[in-house]
Amino acid sequence: MFGVLIVLLSFFQHFILPEYTAENTSSLILQSNIEHPFEEGDEIAAINSYGNVCGVVIWKGKNTAMNIFGSDQFAPEGFGYLYDEPMLFLWYDSSEDRELEIVFEYSDAQNYLRTVNTYQPYSIFLVNKITVLDNGLDSEDEEHYIFDVHSSYPNPFEQRLVIPITVPTSGNVSVYVYDIRGRLVTERNVDVSSGYNTIELRFPDLASGKYFLNLEYLGETKGITAIKIH
Repeated sequence: MFGVLIVLLSFFQHFILPEYTAENTSSLILQSNIEHPFEEGDEIAAINSYGNVCGVVIWKGKNTAMNIFGSDQFAPEGFGYLYDEPMLFLWYDSSEDRELEIVFEYSDAQNYLRTVNTYQPYSIFLVNKITVLDNGLDSEDEEHYIFDVHSSYPNPFEQRLVIPITVPTSGNVSVYVYDIRGRLVTERNVDVSSGYNTIELRFPDLASGKYFLNLEYLGETKGITAIKIH
Protein backbone atom coordinates (compact mmCIF):
# COMPACT_ATOMS: atom_id res chain seq x y z
CA MET A 1 0.00 0.00 0.00
CA PHE A 2 1.42 3.37 -1.04
CA GLY A 3 -0.25 5.44 1.63
CA VAL A 4 -0.20 5.10 5.37
CA LEU A 5 -2.75 6.36 7.85
CA ILE A 6 -1.10 7.77 10.91
CA VAL A 7 -2.57 9.24 14.04
CA LEU A 8 -0.48 12.14 15.26
CA LEU A 9 -0.32 13.49 18.75
CA SER A 10 -0.54 17.15 17.98
CA PHE A 11 2.49 18.63 19.69
CA PHE A 12 2.79 21.27 16.97
CA GLN A 13 1.43 24.49 18.37
CA HIS A 14 0.44 26.15 15.11
CA PHE A 15 0.66 24.09 11.90
CA ILE A 16 -1.02 20.68 11.97
CA LEU A 17 -0.27 17.82 9.60
CA PRO A 18 -3.30 15.94 8.23
CA GLU A 19 -3.85 12.41 9.50
CA TYR A 20 -3.26 10.99 6.03
CA THR A 21 0.25 11.16 4.58
CA ALA A 22 1.73 9.41 1.57
CA GLU A 23 4.94 7.42 1.34
CA ASN A 24 6.39 9.39 -1.59
CA THR A 25 8.18 12.01 0.48
CA SER A 26 11.03 14.43 -0.11
CA SER A 27 13.39 16.00 2.39
CA LEU A 28 14.14 19.67 2.95
CA ILE A 29 17.29 20.29 4.97
CA LEU A 30 17.66 23.48 7.00
CA GLN A 31 21.18 24.32 8.17
CA SER A 32 21.92 26.39 11.25
CA ASN A 33 25.12 27.83 9.72
CA ILE A 34 23.29 29.93 7.10
CA GLU A 35 21.66 33.27 7.85
CA HIS A 36 18.14 32.67 9.11
CA PRO A 37 15.43 34.49 11.11
CA PHE A 38 14.27 31.52 13.18
CA GLU A 39 14.26 31.29 16.95
CA GLU A 40 13.86 28.13 18.97
CA GLY A 41 10.21 27.07 18.97
CA ASP A 42 9.34 28.68 15.62
CA GLU A 43 7.67 26.48 13.01
CA ILE A 44 8.26 26.09 9.28
CA ALA A 45 5.57 24.50 7.12
CA ALA A 46 5.13 23.48 3.49
CA ILE A 47 1.69 24.41 2.12
CA ASN A 48 0.08 23.12 -1.08
CA SER A 49 -2.33 24.89 -3.43
CA TYR A 50 -5.32 23.71 -1.35
CA GLY A 51 -3.87 25.44 1.70
CA ASN A 52 -3.11 22.12 3.38
CA VAL A 53 0.05 21.41 5.36
CA CYS A 54 2.36 18.95 3.56
CA GLY A 55 5.24 19.11 6.00
CA VAL A 56 6.11 20.89 9.24
CA VAL A 57 9.10 21.16 11.53
CA ILE A 58 9.86 23.00 14.78
CA TRP A 59 13.14 24.90 14.73
CA LYS A 60 15.41 23.78 17.58
CA GLY A 61 18.49 25.86 16.76
CA LYS A 62 20.39 23.18 14.88
CA ASN A 63 20.43 21.43 11.51
CA THR A 64 17.08 19.81 10.89
CA ALA A 65 15.14 18.13 8.10
CA MET A 66 11.48 18.42 7.12
CA ASN A 67 9.67 15.54 5.46
CA ILE A 68 7.48 16.91 2.65
CA PHE A 69 4.63 14.65 1.60
CA GLY A 70 3.37 14.14 -1.92
CA SER A 71 -0.01 12.87 -2.99
CA ASP A 72 -0.70 9.35 -4.26
CA GLN A 73 -3.55 7.32 -5.73
CA PHE A 74 -5.05 6.64 -2.31
CA ALA A 75 -4.88 10.18 -0.95
CA PRO A 76 -8.05 12.23 -0.47
CA GLU A 77 -8.28 15.23 -2.77
CA GLY A 78 -6.16 18.12 -1.56
CA PHE A 79 -3.67 16.13 0.51
CA GLY A 80 0.03 16.32 -0.32
CA TYR A 81 1.80 17.92 -3.25
CA LEU A 82 1.10 16.93 -6.81
CA TYR A 83 4.05 16.07 -9.04
CA ASP A 84 5.91 19.25 -10.05
CA GLU A 85 3.59 21.49 -8.00
CA PRO A 86 5.23 24.73 -6.78
CA MET A 87 5.87 24.68 -3.03
CA LEU A 88 4.86 27.47 -0.64
CA PHE A 89 6.61 27.81 2.72
CA LEU A 90 5.35 29.65 5.79
CA TRP A 91 7.26 30.56 8.93
CA TYR A 92 5.36 30.89 12.18
CA ASP A 93 7.16 33.51 14.26
CA SER A 94 6.13 32.37 17.72
CA SER A 95 7.43 35.49 19.50
CA GLU A 96 5.27 37.77 17.30
CA ASP A 97 2.42 35.29 16.82
CA ARG A 98 2.31 35.76 13.04
CA GLU A 99 2.84 33.89 9.79
CA LEU A 100 5.33 35.03 7.17
CA GLU A 101 5.95 33.62 3.73
CA ILE A 102 9.54 32.54 3.16
CA VAL A 103 11.38 31.68 -0.04
CA PHE A 104 14.18 29.14 -0.13
CA GLU A 105 17.09 28.92 -2.53
CA TYR A 106 18.81 25.57 -2.82
CA SER A 107 22.38 24.34 -3.05
CA ASP A 108 23.65 22.59 -6.18
CA ALA A 109 26.84 21.35 -4.48
CA GLN A 110 25.96 17.73 -5.33
CA ASN A 111 24.28 16.48 -8.49
CA TYR A 112 21.65 14.55 -6.50
CA LEU A 113 20.30 17.75 -4.91
CA ARG A 114 17.17 19.30 -6.37
CA THR A 115 17.37 23.05 -6.98
CA VAL A 116 13.92 23.81 -8.44
CA ASN A 117 11.16 24.78 -5.98
CA THR A 118 8.59 22.29 -7.26
CA TYR A 119 7.72 18.99 -5.65
CA GLN A 120 9.15 15.74 -6.92
CA PRO A 121 9.11 12.59 -4.80
CA TYR A 122 12.28 11.21 -3.20
CA SER A 123 14.19 14.48 -3.71
CA ILE A 124 16.56 16.31 -1.37
CA PHE A 125 16.43 20.11 -1.06
CA LEU A 126 19.43 21.65 0.74
CA VAL A 127 18.59 25.24 1.69
CA ASN A 128 21.44 27.73 1.30
CA LYS A 129 19.51 31.02 1.39
CA ILE A 130 16.30 32.19 3.07
CA THR A 131 14.29 35.26 2.09
CA VAL A 132 11.41 36.50 4.22
CA LEU A 133 8.65 38.21 2.24
CA ASP A 134 6.96 41.26 3.69
CA ASN A 135 3.41 40.01 3.17
CA GLY A 136 3.11 38.33 6.55
CA LEU A 137 -0.13 37.86 8.44
CA ASP A 138 -0.57 38.67 12.11
CA SER A 139 -3.05 36.49 13.96
CA GLU A 140 -5.33 39.47 14.58
CA ASP A 141 -4.50 41.58 11.53
CA GLU A 142 -5.40 40.40 8.04
CA GLU A 143 -4.16 43.54 6.28
CA HIS A 144 -0.52 42.47 6.04
CA TYR A 145 -0.93 40.42 2.87
CA ILE A 146 -0.12 42.09 -0.44
CA PHE A 147 -1.56 41.25 -3.84
CA ASP A 148 0.78 38.68 -5.31
CA VAL A 149 0.54 36.04 -8.03
CA HIS A 150 2.55 32.83 -7.63
CA SER A 151 3.66 30.31 -10.25
CA SER A 152 0.74 28.70 -12.09
CA TYR A 153 0.58 24.95 -12.62
CA PRO A 154 0.61 22.74 -14.54
CA ASN A 155 2.35 24.77 -17.20
CA PRO A 156 2.00 23.74 -20.00
CA PHE A 157 -1.62 22.76 -19.28
CA GLU A 158 -4.30 20.87 -21.20
CA GLN A 159 -7.63 22.15 -19.86
CA ARG A 160 -7.15 23.06 -16.19
CA LEU A 161 -4.84 25.82 -14.95
CA VAL A 162 -4.34 26.68 -11.26
CA ILE A 163 -3.08 30.12 -10.24
CA PRO A 164 -2.15 30.62 -6.54
CA ILE A 165 -2.53 34.22 -5.34
CA THR A 166 -2.53 36.22 -2.12
CA VAL A 167 -4.73 39.27 -1.51
CA PRO A 168 -5.00 41.60 1.50
CA THR A 169 -8.81 41.65 1.67
CA SER A 170 -11.73 39.68 0.30
CA GLY A 171 -12.91 40.84 -3.09
CA ASN A 172 -12.98 40.05 -6.79
CA VAL A 173 -10.16 39.19 -9.17
CA SER A 174 -10.67 39.63 -12.91
CA VAL A 175 -8.66 37.35 -15.20
CA TYR A 176 -8.12 38.47 -18.80
CA VAL A 177 -6.66 35.99 -21.28
CA TYR A 178 -4.88 37.28 -24.41
CA ASP A 179 -3.40 35.38 -27.35
CA ILE A 180 0.05 36.08 -28.80
CA ARG A 181 -1.44 38.80 -31.04
CA GLY A 182 -2.76 40.66 -28.01
CA ARG A 183 -6.41 39.83 -28.64
CA LEU A 184 -8.65 39.26 -25.63
CA VAL A 185 -9.98 35.71 -26.03
CA THR A 186 -11.80 35.20 -22.72
CA GLU A 187 -12.20 36.66 -19.27
CA ARG A 188 -13.28 35.39 -15.87
CA ASN A 189 -14.27 36.95 -12.55
CA VAL A 190 -13.40 35.10 -9.36
CA ASP A 191 -14.33 35.87 -5.74
CA VAL A 192 -11.37 35.54 -3.35
CA SER A 193 -10.89 35.70 0.41
CA SER A 194 -8.23 37.55 2.36
CA GLY A 195 -4.94 35.67 2.35
CA TYR A 196 -3.87 32.72 0.21
CA ASN A 197 -6.20 31.54 -2.58
CA THR A 198 -6.03 29.26 -5.59
CA ILE A 199 -7.86 30.24 -8.76
CA GLU A 200 -8.78 27.20 -10.84
CA LEU A 201 -9.58 27.94 -14.48
CA ARG A 202 -10.69 25.57 -17.22
CA PHE A 203 -10.19 26.36 -20.91
CA PRO A 204 -11.46 23.36 -22.91
CA ASP A 205 -12.13 25.46 -26.02
CA LEU A 206 -8.84 27.35 -26.27
CA ALA A 207 -6.54 26.39 -29.14
CA SER A 208 -3.02 25.22 -28.40
CA GLY A 209 -0.46 27.99 -28.01
CA LYS A 210 0.95 30.65 -25.71
CA TYR A 211 -1.38 32.92 -23.75
CA PHE A 212 -0.88 35.95 -21.57
CA LEU A 213 -3.06 36.27 -18.47
CA ASN A 214 -3.60 39.54 -16.65
CA LEU A 215 -5.02 39.33 -13.13
CA GLU A 216 -6.60 42.55 -11.91
CA TYR A 217 -7.41 43.24 -8.27
CA LEU A 218 -8.51 46.66 -6.94
CA GLY A 219 -6.95 48.44 -9.90
CA GLU A 220 -3.60 46.60 -9.69
CA THR A 221 -2.61 44.21 -12.49
CA LYS A 222 -0.14 41.34 -12.51
CA GLY A 223 0.61 39.14 -15.52
CA ILE A 224 1.67 35.56 -16.15
CA THR A 225 2.29 33.46 -19.25
CA ALA A 226 0.79 30.01 -19.82
CA ILE A 227 1.01 27.48 -22.64
CA LYS A 228 -2.04 25.45 -23.69
CA ILE A 229 -1.48 22.00 -25.19
CA HIS A 230 -3.83 19.21 -26.29
